[in-house]
Amino acid sequence: MSISGQGRCLRGFPCSLDVTVLNEDRVRLTALRLYIYTPWGVFQREINVVINPNSSARLNIQFTIPAQASASLYPVYPQLDIEDPRYIGIQHVMGEKFLLLVEEPNIYADLTITANATEVSPNGWINLFVAYSTANMPAGFMPRLIVLANGSVKHMSVLNQTVGSVSIPIKAPDSQGKLIIRVLLDYFSGNISRETYVMVRSYTAENYTRYFSLILQASEKLNTSRSLYMEAMRRGIVMPQNVSGYIARAEMLLSDAHREFDSRGPRVMEYILGSENQSEIALNILVKSFKDDIRSRLIEVNLTVLKLYRLGLGLESLRNITELCSKAYLFLKEDFTTKDKFLKDYDDAVSSINQAQMKLNLLERDFEGRTAASIVVLSFFSVLSLILMVSLMILIWRRRFVERI
Repeated sequence: MSISGQGRCLRGFPCSLDVTVLNEDRVRLTALRLYIYTPWGVFQREINVVINPNSSARLNIQFTIPAQASASLYPVYPQLDIEDPRYIGIQHVMGEKFLLLVEEPNIYADLTITANATEVSPNGWINLFVAYSTANMPAGFMPRLIVLANGSVKHMSVLNQTVGSVSIPIKAPDSQGKLIIRVLLDYFSGNISRETYVMVRSYTAENYTRYFSLILQASEKLNTSRSLYMEAMRRGIVMPQNVSGYIARAEMLLSDAHREFDSRGPRVMEYILGSENQSEIALNILVKSFKDDIRSRLIEVNLTVLKLYRLGLGLESLRNITELCSKAYLFLKEDFTTKDKFLKDYDDAVSSINQAQMKLNLLERDFEGRTAASIVVLSFFSVLSLILMVSLMILIWRRRFVERI
């Protein structure tokens, strides 16, 4: 009897080896167990396969190569336990050594986690948003997701796709302190992890004052967004339609924060942060809309400048126009600080553009007037030249006529 095998596997993943057994004897043999001796231990499988005389059987055994194994060639030895009717007891047949190629899997993985709150009351709930992606996973294998809170496993699952996101609820402990949340994305040959933390706090007098201050802060940001929205409406600023939706959601979340605060609920911070986030989105859209308005006004000025330049107006006059718009260009680079300053700078930018536009209109009318006068003078001299030429031709004709007489 002879035993041989071959194999090629990825570290960290289940490895499937095929072993060929050739029965060259004249009796039927029964293979009971198959062993594989490897550098990482001995693996066995119960098989109970009958091998007829002068025939062969292909046996399979599976085991997992440790994730810390290096990519290399490793010697492995197969062994078979058989029942031979010619002998009493089980016979152990050792096969020939063969080399197992262990390869490095080229897997890319990424993981991001976000908690919906930075604080929670004891026994309150936190929603953890997890986004993950893996690439080059071997066919038939999916990554695993493990979530731990202060070292205790709160969630473990095999993901059903290599790219996606999940939301996982986590209950806070009944005592105050820091709740450390660790998320592990395991892809057999390795893993990546991310950590975040949430403070577990009871409604002490200090926290009560702090929450109240944060609600006032969120309310102030909402009022700023709402006020800037009304100013944009009054000034006729073109805005995306979803701005009012963000402001409405911020109002709703702030109302929820007030309700949770009054009832000592565990989701105060969640609603406060949600309201601030919606107000911030609305504010960013509004700031962009104001700047887009200035940008479109500047485009009109620049188009007029380009038109006059092509018609022949001097560069010095046009350079003065662009200098008048300097406040508008500064406004485009400005970061939002306060509503009053932002609106004042916007009005100054509009005023500078209007001054530039008025000066351009004067230059354009003056240039058109001078152009029209030049055309009249040119037309006059053209007609005069024509009259002189006709008179000269008549004079020449008369002289020739007199000479003939």
